[in-house]
Amino acid sequence: MTNPPPPWGSDPDDTQPYRPTGDDLQPPGPPADVPPPPGPAPQQPSPPPTEQYPVYQPYGASAGQPNAYGVGVGVPYQAPNPTNGMAIGAMVTSLVGLVGCFCYGLGGIIGLVGAILGHVSLRQIKRTSAGGRGMALTGVIVGWIVFALAIIGWIALGIIIANEWDTSCPSSDPDYPFCSTP
Repeated sequence: MTNPPPPWGSDPDDTQPYRPTGDDLQPPGPPADVPPPPGPAPQQPSPPPTEQYPVYQPYGASAGQPNAYGVGVGVPYQAPNPTNGMAIGAMVTSLVGLVGCFCYGLGGIIGLVGAILGHVSLRQIKRTSAGGRGMALTGVIVGWIVFALAIIGWIALGIIIANEWDTSCPSSDPDYPFCSTP
């Protein structure tokens, strides 16, 4: 059994890649000497429609805006007012005082500092129109509440200590320096 010859031939020149000649580059279709088929002549292209389609605005735009995305139109970007640093300090100090209020009322002093910082920062915010008014108010309110709770705690602690102190015990007894009534 023998193999069939290759389709390109066995000539060494036939092994080169195929390069089309001018005769091979004819456009596909009927030959140029064939008359056109019988029937109506081809029509000219129709003119563009005179009907105008509605122009839709982008999502979120109102009909009065010439440009919905604000490109080239509108107010330029303005940076927000900076937050007053003392307002942040007032809020943080007052909240630390609230936590410290449970340590023998020592947080009351810290709360008083936070309230004073809050008052000063409110004055600065009013004068400079800076941001942070809510934080300053938080510092003032929480600071005064913490200070009031600390005062109440100190008074209650003083009353408890005064009621527990008994001076009727003999001072010669070294085992019981503070006596209570039986």
